[in-house]
Amino acid sequence: MTSSVPDAATALASPVTADVAGVPTLTELFRTHHPFVWRMVRHLGIPPSSLDDATQEVFVIAGRKLPELTSLAQPRAWLFGIARGLAANWRRSSERRRAREDAWAQAEPSAQAQPDRELERRQAAASVETFLAELGEPFATTLVLVDVEGLSAPEVAEATGAALNTVYSRLRTARQRFDRFVESLDAGAS
Repeated sequence: MTSSVPDAATALASPVTADVAGVPTLTELFRTHHPFVWRMVRHLGIPPSSLDDATQEVFVIAGRKLPELTSLAQPRAWLFGIARGLAANWRRSSERRRAREDAWAQAEPSAQAQPDRELERRQAAASVETFLAELGEPFATTLVLVDVEGLSAPEVAEATGAALNTVYSRLRTARQRFDRFVESLDAGAS
């Protein structure tokens, strides 16, 4: 029995051709935005052991939805919306299995050359991850999309479905909280 749902390899081997001007092919989307989607599914809580699978699934979903589009002015915002929905489903199932924490512990390979520097980097990354978790989803997502990924506030508004002024407000609040967080770390290190 054959599946009617194509996998990413099949979808990329026979790219969706754009019937409408301004709508890229799946191959173009993949080549241009794969690193962004991978980082976003990681930020959205997908365990490191499943990042490649989740990224592939985002592009499979995009391939299915691409023929329905009439225009695609901001593809990263559209792909983020798909990634966010996929991540929400993934988190719900992961919470039932409680395997997420174990996978995060193995997130990145250790650097053999400079273990002290690697330890400091991991501690800093863990501190930022903790800060983002405590900050809350809408604020953390806005901060990461703008300050880490370089999306504009209008792109974030489109991707998250929030009003543009809400995005600016969340960004301002998140940046202020991050500044206080860094100040508290500096004060604790003194």
